[in-house]
Amino acid sequence: MEKKEIGINCTEVDSIIPFNPIPKEISLLEPFDLDNSQMVSTEMGIAQLLKIKNPIDQFVMINAKFDDCLVTDPDYEGSEFNYKPIAVYNRYIGYEILDEPETYPVTYFKGWVPGNSFIGRLIDICDSKNQVTKLYEGGDPFPSNEPAQTSINLGVGPSMIFQTIIIYGKKVTHIEGVIFPYFLDLQIFRGEVFSVPASHVHHEPVPPKAFICKMDNKEIGETLNLDSFKSIPKGIKILDPFDLDNSEMVLTELGVDQLLKIKNPNDQFVMINAKLGDVNSSDPSFPNQNISIKPIAVYNRYIDYVTLESPDKAYPISYFKGFVPGNQFITKIIEFCDKFNQVTKMYSGGDSIPTQEPAQKTIRLRAGTSIIFQTIIVYGMRMKDKGENPNPPSFMHVQLYRDDIFSVPANNVVYEPVNPIDCSEYLTGKGASRWKEI
Repeated sequence: MEKKEIGINCTEVDSIIPFNPIPKEISLLEPFDLDNSQMVSTEMGIAQLLKIKNPIDQFVMINAKFDDCLVTDPDYEGSEFNYKPIAVYNRYIGYEILDEPETYPVTYFKGWVPGNSFIGRLIDICDSKNQVTKLYEGGDPFPSNEPAQTSINLGVGPSMIFQTIIIYGKKVTHIEGVIFPYFLDLQIFRGEVFSVPASHVHHEPVPPKAFICKMDNKEIGETLNLDSFKSIPKGIKILDPFDLDNSEMVLTELGVDQLLKIKNPNDQFVMINAKLGDVNSSDPSFPNQNISIKPIAVYNRYIDYVTLESPDKAYPISYFKGFVPGNQFITKIIEFCDKFNQVTKMYSGGDSIPTQEPAQKTIRLRAGTSIIFQTIIVYGMRMKDKGENPNPPSFMHVQLYRDDIFSVPANNVVYEPVNPIDCSEYLTGKGASRWKEI
């Protein structure tokens, strides 16, 4: 067979966004080693490396899959698009020295990094299917380099202020006669601004640039790995993966709190000891089946990390209520389940439980560095046929945000939170025998 060389044509476009070099008089900063950057799966992993670690990293790769997000667009008939987040890095904003703690105003950016542009709606779809996102709804038309204002808490002494930028990978496949894809990367400002002590910054931020890499579809070899742009160094993570196989089982909310909040180090996932036979129901949506339901698991979702010089009795938090995107079930059956079980979603769903509805509340935070979590509950359902000669029962599960927001000291967290996809794969695979009842 004739050998073909892989042709990759890359166009480098210098970014025109404001890029502030860190003042040299502070310390001699070394370039950040991109080749040995680490890979994470969740927002918690990003925070550990870009914010909490001392010294902080300036760039992380994201462990995501193109296959999780496949979309089409009527303006591009004959093409399929796969998206995934591939990297997040820090953009330096400024440097401040304070004599006392202060809520400090910051100007940052939202939307496309200049030199980048595509269909914002498709990026929003990608965000709905991934743990790591741009942290706000983009919509169409998606803005470019749009100034925005926020306030952050600054501690005493010298601090450096950063904003994160996310890079999305896009795989484009022409489905009419041409099967070979080409790749693009797209950069977007994230809705995330934070500060770190100046002494924690040893490396220069990665200069923002936009790269467009197209692979000539006539010259792509059969062995090309379509899930990544290059071989990514694995490195050693700051956080270990949480071992789902050895997760504990509890019966009550106290058990959930003991493992997910109080234990040091805290667990990130617990199974719930409940019985499907305790709650039986039916619904016109399933006219020929009886439905049994129970809570089967609770796990932590990372929200943020915060460093305070003094305690705060009313720290504002944004979180979600309702179904985790990609999940849906009959509201009245879930409400019925909550009435008969000790572990619940911790709020009334009303006539119709929403999907990922934003909510606000305040929590107490201690002085020092805290990591803020929200818990997610998983309900398991069994559907049994009515009448004679029934088929074997079928099973499904759905995930909902709980009205349960809490903080733990940062040094109590040594495991990556479990993401919704890994949770689902475990509960339908190796962990299925721990909750399914025939």
